Amino acid sequence: MKRYIIIPVLLALLVSSCDDRSKVLVNNDDPRIYIPQKGFNFNPVWNIEGNEYVLNYGVYLSGVRPESQTSNIKVTFSIKPSLIADYNAGLNTFSGQVQALPANCYVIEGTTVTIPSGSNTATIPITIKTDLYDALPKLDGLGDPIYYAIPISLESVTKYKLVEDVSRREALCAIQLEQPRFYFWDNRNGATTIGRRVVYGQTPLTENFKVTSYGLDNDQAYTLTFAVDPAAVPPGGTLLDPSAYELPSLTVEIPEGKYDAPFPVKILNNNIPFGQSFFLPVRITATSKYSADPVKGVLLFKVEVKNDYEWSYSTLVTSLLTQTGRAANYTGTKAPLTYDAETIRLQMSVNNTNANNSDALFLPVAGWTSTGWTGDPGIGFTHVPGNTDVLSNSNTPRVGFGYTVTYTITSPSSGAAGTFVIAFGGSTTAAVSSSGTLNVAAATTTANLTVTPLSTCNRTIVVRVTANNSFNNKFYRLKIIPNVANNRDWGVELIRITDEGTSNSPVDLELNPARHSYYDWDFEKFYLYYRWKNASGFWIEVTEILEAQF
Repeated sequence: MKRYIIIPVLLALLVSSCDDRSKVLVNNDDPRIYIPQKGFNFNPVWNIEGNEYVLNYGVYLSGVRPESQTSNIKVTFSIKPSLIADYNAGLNTFSGQVQALPANCYVIEGTTVTIPSGSNTATIPITIKTDLYDALPKLDGLGDPIYYAIPISLESVTKYKLVEDVSRREALCAIQLEQPRFYFWDNRNGATTIGRRVVYGQTPLTENFKVTSYGLDNDQAYTLTFAVDPAAVPPGGTLLDPSAYELPSLTVEIPEGKYDAPFPVKILNNNIPFGQSFFLPVRITATSKYSADPVKGVLLFKVEVKNDYEWSYSTLVTSLLTQTGRAANYTGTKAPLTYDAETIRLQMSVNNTNANNSDALFLPVAGWTSTGWTGDPGIGFTHVPGNTDVLSNSNTPRVGFGYTVTYTITSPSSGAAGTFVIAFGGSTTAAVSSSGTLNVAAATTTANLTVTPLSTCNRTIVVRVTANNSFNNKFYRLKIIPNVANNRDWGVELIRITDEGTSNSPVDLELNPARHSYYDWDFEKFYLYYRWKNASGFWIEVTEILEAQF
């Protein structure tokens, strides 16, 4: 049999849209050149060895396809300190807090860049001297942050035009010094628990998690050290037992020329119990240079072992009540749960059917014992004072089924006296002298209906018992039995549930012996024919086809 493990991981989903109509791309009649990162904006600068980091600030030509751009276009720019004064004087987010980055903290070679033929982009390379920047004061005299920026303004181009909107050709390139750090790619968003994916296999599974870095080039190799960190298990979570996994190596090298490397985790799924969730937190504990991200440097993934049948299934159900021949159909969705390696737990019904509810009236007209009483089931039975005989009906309830006893009591216009005690299926009322109901959620005995009068009682009672034939919250287990000779016809065994209280299976739930129930392994479909008796003892026969949804 197959079995699978759920190991949650973060997945990045790139969604694109397309238009099925044909489109012809043409050049704009009047292209423009501008700065995409206009206005005030932060730019990460990494504090790497050598104390220099090159920040490439972009310039863009719009309205021309790259393949149609056949010129080398020179773009002239300048450092324009008045942009900072204008920003601080306005109503802006950081007004009064922006200062020009001192000239000794950066180097820009020249005042022109070139958009080359065949392209529509260029960059202004800015070399940031990180040690000098780091030594600058970061708070002003009032304790507010100081933001250092390079004020850039596009001045002219040798072809086409600068964009008319001045704000789109000016920028305050603010510097934000960051420390290079290593992290797990799967936890790049800093999730507490890594998001989910399903992996199949009965044999041990090796999962490779990518480790990479922020801000580092690939001009040298780096060595990372890892360890399991039990303290990172979330509250209430359970640490995966060491017998259920192997870490092939606690060190990983990101080689020169590479930006990342795999960190393997081997899951021994046969050593993980079913029906439980476990966590395996792995932390980057040491690095040959720089450091690990304190949050994203932890890989916390959740391990759940499930058998190969726990899917979402579409279901088509036909339910037949043999008492009346009435049938009902419905479609829906079921989500069984793993019980063990070969068994799932299934809900009997996702909603009621006409067949299930068509036998509501439980008490027949016959079967009454009414010695010493007058009347009949229709108009009611009247107790004759002095009589001590119990009023009863021989129809017995079925243990585990629900019933409602409704009684209507009327009294003579004068001289009313006495009470009744009503019992059914193991439930009993107190002494009553007015109308009411006795709700029997689940009969505990087969005791039939009795109405015991006080001997002086002179009242009339009409009693109705209705059966609750709802099976919405009843469950059973289904064991799947492989058939090596035919994957299209695996055996199934229905196992009644007796240890879940009100969710227990009906006492006579069984596979219909007149039909062949089976599991189609190739198409992952169940063909089930089962039956049970309703509260009045008549068979409800069900045909159900469940098809796995992917």
